[in-house]
Amino acid sequence: MMVYHLVILLFPLSRSMSQDIPYRDEATYKLSLKMEFKVEPTPSKNYVDGVFEKTHTIEPQLYLNASLELLALIDEDHRLKVTSNDNGLVISRKLKSPDIFLFKLGFAGQMKKKTTPNVFTIQFFNKKKEVTSRIILEIKEDGDFIVNGKHFGKV
Repeated sequence: MMVYHLVILLFPLSRSMSQDIPYRDEATYKLSLKMEFKVEPTPSKNYVDGVFEKTHTIEPQLYLNASLELLALIDEDHRLKVTSNDNGLVISRKLKSPDIFLFKLGFAGQMKKKTTPNVFTIQFFNKKKEVTSRIILEIKEDGDFIVNGKHFGKV
């Protein structure tokens, strides 16, 4: 019972701490979405899922990749880390100079249905391993592509 109360007390604190991290200045990066068509991989023969069997297609589906070009580094920039909303690590790199980072997002249809991660957070760290800024990418159910709360396009 005491752990439950502790979680309830700390939850608002953890939310407010993550909301204090500022968005990355748009003048320091250029983000683009790369689209291609790929065939979704079929499940392994040991995988059983009636829902997947009915919805799986061998037709090429829209697959999304992101390209993040850092135009300028801020003095405190040391590392970049991209994570998905299922806490999966997508990419982690040390920053030395302005560079271009490519990372895979996934199949647009699956992200719209939220069967795969649909929110990606790009975090910038200083040498003390503190998050200094962030960029949040999200694919909504209607296909809207949102970057830091602003409409960026539609997939």
